[in-house]
Amino acid sequence: MKKLCLSICLLGLTLFSSCDLAQAQDFKAKAVMISNQNLTILGENLATPEQAVRLIKTVNPKPLLTCSVEELVEHYFQEAQKEGIRGDVALSQALLETGFFRYGGSVDYRQNNFCGLGSTGKNVGGARFTDAKLGVRAHIQHLLVYSSKKAPSENVVDPRFETVKKIPRLYASAKTWHDLDGRWAMSRPYGSKILDIHSRMLAIPVSPTQKSVAQKKVAASKEKTENKNIKARIQAILKNEK
Repeated sequence: MKKLCLSICLLGLTLFSSCDLAQAQDFKAKAVMISNQNLTILGENLATPEQAVRLIKTVNPKPLLTCSVEELVEHYFQEAQKEGIRGDVALSQALLETGFFRYGGSVDYRQNNFCGLGSTGKNVGGARFTDAKLGVRAHIQHLLVYSSKKAPSENVVDPRFETVKKIPRLYASAKTWHDLDGRWAMSRPYGSKILDIHSRMLAIPVSPTQKSVAQKKVAASKEKTENKNIKARIQAILKNEK
């Protein structure tokens, strides 16, 4: 019984320490994930909407869009959250595909096609969407079918969703952004180019308010995970005591 009490006390101290250090570990965790070549497609945002907006406006003050930059960023963060996709990195992919919304290729900005869906050649414009939000949704759904077997939370608007599902080499085959090399795009290193833009986004200074919100979100997530692990360890101790 003494052993059990001691173990529970130690676990309590571990929980207390993790709460105190959560914010300090936040930035370290982000740095590790940025340098990690296995950053997953599924996951939470690391950048804030403010950082995304400021990056776009800094690189291209006059982006060709059918909505405001702020609205587009909001669409990416909201639509990606529904499917568990990293919206900030998905937006980075859109920036790569469109040249920071300068376009200039076979896709016209009025198509609201942010990732080249269906554009297979110089004279093939690809898919068209009635508004920016649907275009973003199609992009996120296309990432989902490449990275997971999960069904979309919204009606499918990605015109190539079912096509990808029928190709074993592509369907749910990409766990990381680097896995898109040779799948989403034949050019290499495609994933590295996306993550390079994402790193530039993360390098944008964050306002104190935005930083506080991001820190609290990460800290809450860490605390939840730690509590779950502690509960499992306590259950294991109790089981061994019987």
